[in-house]
Amino acid sequence: MLPLSVLALTVSFQAAPLPANQSAAYGFFLEALSLREAGKPDEALKLLQRTLRADPGAADAHAEIARIHMDQGHFDLAVTAVNQALKLSPERADLRSLAGQVHQFWGQSGGGEAELRLAAQEYERASTLNPQDPSPLRDLTRLYSVLRDAKAALGAWKRLAAADPRNADAFMQVASLSLATGDTQAAVEALETASAADAENVRVLQLLGDVKQQAGKTEEALNHYEAAAKLDPKDLVTRLKIGEILIASHRGAEALEMANETLRQDQSNRFGLDLKARALKELRRIDEALEVAESLSAGDPKDLKAAFLVVTLLEQKGALDRAEEGLNTLLRRNTSNEDADSVARNNRVFWAHAGMVRQRLGRYQEAADAFGEAANAGKEKDGSLVTYRIDSLISAKAFDKALKEARAARQDPAFKDESDLRFLEAYALRGTGDEKGASALVDSFLSTTKDETADTLSAAEFYQRGKNLERAQKLFARAAEKDPKNVRAHFSLGSVLERQKKFDEAEKAFRAALALAPDAAITLNYLGYMNADRNVRVDEALSLIQKALATDPDNGSYLDSLAWALHRLGRNTEAEEAIRKAVLTQDKNAVVIAHLGLILAAKGESAEALKYLRLALDGEDEDNELDRALVEEKIRALSRAAQKKP
Repeated sequence: MLPLSVLALTVSFQAAPLPANQSAAYGFFLEALSLREAGKPDEALKLLQRTLRADPGAADAHAEIARIHMDQGHFDLAVTAVNQALKLSPERADLRSLAGQVHQFWGQSGGGEAELRLAAQEYERASTLNPQDPSPLRDLTRLYSVLRDAKAALGAWKRLAAADPRNADAFMQVASLSLATGDTQAAVEALETASAADAENVRVLQLLGDVKQQAGKTEEALNHYEAAAKLDPKDLVTRLKIGEILIASHRGAEALEMANETLRQDQSNRFGLDLKARALKELRRIDEALEVAESLSAGDPKDLKAAFLVVTLLEQKGALDRAEEGLNTLLRRNTSNEDADSVARNNRVFWAHAGMVRQRLGRYQEAADAFGEAANAGKEKDGSLVTYRIDSLISAKAFDKALKEARAARQDPAFKDESDLRFLEAYALRGTGDEKGASALVDSFLSTTKDETADTLSAAEFYQRGKNLERAQKLFARAAEKDPKNVRAHFSLGSVLERQKKFDEAEKAFRAALALAPDAAITLNYLGYMNADRNVRVDEALSLIQKALATDPDNGSYLDSLAWALHRLGRNTEAEEAIRKAVLTQDKNAVVIAHLGLILAAKGESAEALKYLRLALDGEDEDNELDRALVEEKIRALSRAAQKKP
C-alpha cells in the first residue's frame, strides 16, 4: 500500500496525460518513494537521480533527495538538494518548510546558531506563502524557544493563535511570554480569549489566576482558581494556590479548610501541612500550629522553610530560648546544597530574627551584633537592618557607638531616605547626656521634612520618651489634624493625654482611633484598661478588653487588663485566673505583679498577697506606672492585720 503522500501525487498526475519523459520520471519517482518507505534509501536515491535525468524540473525529486540526506545526517547534501527544489519552485510553502527542517536539524546536530537562524527564515517564508497552514508557525515557536528569542517567539505564538482561535495552548503561550516581557494586560487578554473559546479549560483558568495574582487582583485570582478547582477537584496545586491567597487575605478559617481538604486527599502532602500550620498561626492557634510545623520539620530536617516556620511560631508563643536555639541551628546548617545568593538571603533573615529574639530577651548588645551580621549578609544594603542595629546599641546604652554609626549611615547615599536614622541619631545624642542638642536636631528635622505626618509622629514619640509630654501632645495633635485618618496619630495622642491624666480628652482620642480601626486590639485594650482602672463604665471596659483578647488571647498585657477589670467588678476568682496567666509572660512587670498581689488581698489570701506586693516594688517600671504609695499602704495594712492575728 502506498503512503498517502504518494497517493496524493498519483491523483495529481492522473488528472492529465503526461509527456513520455515525465511519465517515466513519475514512475521512477513512485518507485523511489516505495523504496524509501521500505528502508532502502540508497536504492531510492539512485531512482530519484534517474527521475531528474528524465525530468530536470521535478522539484519533488530534489525534495525527496533532501529528505533522504537529512535522515542520513548528510545535512550539507540535504541543503544543496532542497535549494535546487526551491530554485525550481520558490513559491511553494511546503518546500520552504522542508528547507527550514533541514537547517534546523543541521543546527541542532552541530551546525550552530547560524543554521537555526536560516531555519527560522525559511519557516517565516513558508508561513507568509500559506498563512492558513499553522505548521510553520508551530515549528517557529519551538525554534525561537531554542534560540531564546522571546520577542520573536511571542510574535509567532500570536500569529498561531490568530490562525487557530480555538488553540488554547497558543493563547497560554502568548500569555506566558507577555508576562515575561512585563505586559500583564496582553497576558490577561490572551487568556480571556482562550477562556471564552473553552470555558472549561482548567489550565487557562489556573493561568488567569496566576496572572491576576501577580497583578495584585487577588479576588479575581481567587475566582479563577476556584472555578478551576470546581472543574478538577483533585488538583491539589490549585487548592494550595487558593489557600495562599486566603492566608495573604487573613482569612485563616477558610485557608485551614482548604488545607484540610488537601490533606484529606493526600495526608502527607507537605505543602498542605505547611498551609495548615500557617492557617492555624493566622487563627492564633499557636500550639496546634506548632505541632503541625514541628512534625513537618521532623519529616525533612533539611526543609529550611519548615524549620523557620517552627522558629516564628516559637517567637509568637514567647518561647524565646527555644526560638533562639532553632535560629542557631539554622545558622549552623550545611549550606553545600545552596548557591551563594541563597545562603546570603537566608542568613540575612535568620540573623535578623536572632536580633529580634535577643532584643526581647533584653540582650541588647547581642541583638546589635546579630543585626550587624544580617546587614553584612548579601550584597544589597538594607536600611532597616542598620536602624535595628543602632536602636539595639541605644538600648544597650552604647550611646557613643550608636551615635557614630548613625552619623556614618546618614552619610551613605544608600540610606538618604531613611528618616529613622535621623531620629536614632537624636536618641543616641540624648543618651550621651546632650538633651538640648538632641531636641535641636529633632526640631531641625521637622523644619525640612518631606513626610510631614510620619516625621511629626516620630518627633512626638521622641519627646514622649523624653517625658516632655506637653510637647509630645502638641505634635501628636498636629499629626492627627494634618492626617485625620491616621490611626497611629489618634492612638498616640490618647496615650500621651492619659499619661497626663487628661482622661476625658484621652478617651476622645482613643474613640477616634477605634472609629478608623474598630478591631485594633492595642486601642481596645488601652481604652478598656484606662476606664477600668478609673472605675468608669467598667462593664464596657471589660467588653473592650475581651474583644482585644479575642484577637491575641495570649497577650500578657491584655490578660492583665482583663484581670483588673474583673477585679473592679468584684469577680476576683476569675480575676486571679487571668492575672496568673499574665504573670507567666510579664513576671518582671511591676504593675502586673502588683495587680496579682492586690487581687489576692481582695480574696483574703494575705500571705501570698504580701509576697507579690513586695516583689512589685522591685519590679520593672520604666514609665512610672506603678502606684507605689498604694502598694506600700497595702503592704502596711496587710502587715498590721497579720500582726493582730493570734
